[in-house]
Amino acid sequence: MTTAAQYMTAHAKTRAVERYNVSLNRDYYWRLVKMIQRGKAEFIQRTSNTRTVWRVDGMVAVYSSRHKRIITFLPPKCREAK
Repeated sequence: MTTAAQYMTAHAKTRAVERYNVSLNRDYYWRLVKMIQRGKAEFIQRTSNTRTVWRVDGMVAVYSSRHKRIITFLPPKCREAK
């Protein structure tokens, strides 16, 4: 059975390919998550109590503190990235 967290991860990987032409394997995805968790990424803004926007490895990512994972990647020229 696929969990909601697995759908979020799959969605994020799909958006990374669409928006940055970067194919994320398991190791690279979790390395990006760890960079955010350890404060090695650039914080951009908080969008809700559980979601924050970060610039990590040149990409704009939305991180969920509730699920402890990146849930999507925003386009490079989005409003939140400025």
